[in-house]
Amino acid sequence: YPGAKDHMGILYGDYQTLIDQKVKERKAFEAVGHTIVHEAAYNILGEANWKPFATAIEGDGVRFLKFIGQPTNMGNLDQAMAQTGSVPEVRLLETNFYDQGYIEAAGPAANGAYINTSFVPMEEAASNPATRLYLDNIEKMNGKKAVLGLQSTSAWLLFAKLAKACDVKDNLTRTCI
Repeated sequence: YPGAKDHMGILYGDYQTLIDQKVKERKAFEAVGHTIVHEAAYNILGEANWKPFATAIEGDGVRFLKFIGQPTNMGNLDQAMAQTGSVPEVRLLETNFYDQGYIEAAGPAANGAYINTSFVPMEEAASNPATRLYLDNIEKMNGKKAVLGLQSTSAWLLFAKLAKACDVKDNLTRTCI
């Protein structure tokens, strides 16, 4: 997407944690040459009408959009952008957007969004035993399938493996960990 980085927009929830994240991400994107042409906060609980946000994004010529917040809100913005007929070439979302709530809110307007993840997609679990095992375990527990769950399971397994290696003669120590 040549040139998209020169027309970046950032939308973020008006909540201190998300504001802090926006500040970090803005600095990082600018450090690698992105130009921010649009930045706006939205109500963390959602907006009654996302069309003004979609119109502002279009009006400022946003071609690369970073959305920081909750999946349903982005889904609703996607719907509004689809209605205006102006969708940025790049919509970059974080791991928490790999969520059925996003798909349900956005519908077909979710097509083309990029979701940052370092895991094999759950839809491809048949070709990845670790992903298949995660899904089988979640199903047994009637849990929610989410990439954030994959991340926490991976971290826990890494800890468990390390703890097993450190547990010399049934004496697991904090120093070893």
